[in-house]
Amino acid sequence: MITLLYHRIGTDDHLAVHPQRFRWQMAWLAQHPTVTYELTFDDGTIDFANTAWPILMEYGLSATLFVVAGKVGGRADWSGGSGAPLLDWGDLAHLAAQGVTIGAHGLHHRPLDQLPPAEQMNSLRTARDRLASQLGLAPAGLAYPYGRHDAQVCASAAEAGFTHGYTARSGPSVRSTGPYRLRRTLITADDTPVCFVLKVRSGYADLTDIRMDLRRLP
Repeated sequence: MITLLYHRIGTDDHLAVHPQRFRWQMAWLAQHPTVTYELTFDDGTIDFANTAWPILMEYGLSATLFVVAGKVGGRADWSGGSGAPLLDWGDLAHLAAQGVTIGAHGLHHRPLDQLPPAEQMNSLRTARDRLASQLGLAPAGLAYPYGRHDAQVCASAAEAGFTHGYTARSGPSVRSTGPYRLRRTLITADDTPVCFVLKVRSGYADLTDIRMDLRRLP
């Protein structure tokens, strides 16, 4: 399974894919139904509802949106964040009713592997409970903020009730990956059509991840 990772659809920075390019990418996916993939979006900025989701619906595609539970309705003002406005609870409920899967992206977008175990667990449980309370369904999936995770984070995610967790490391997710170290391939503003197709076909976003996997071969 290849999981694609998007952040924003727009024109403001490296992590914002231009709407016209995004439309081309979704059209390509719709025209290649034998390709096995899933679409994920991190942060929950308003452009998902205004731009991404209408295009996805046009092509009959589904997606998972990972939101920062403690920032809903605010701004992406965490370290390295875009400062973009975030969807509110009403927006998220509307999207969920239309078929968008809502997952958790932490409570305040803090790197989980830098938190003490007790704080780590409290953060994850609070995020999951808040989403369940507001949307009526507890999220199954967790996208680790900044992709940061270790064995303790994975264990905490499982104990908090999440069934799977996504990293930011590229490559295909296989059985040996395990449910709490699922990989995702980042799509950025710089991806030409050729680069996009290569990423979808291979699952890899950079040579570093390829080299690491090659070293594990017998």
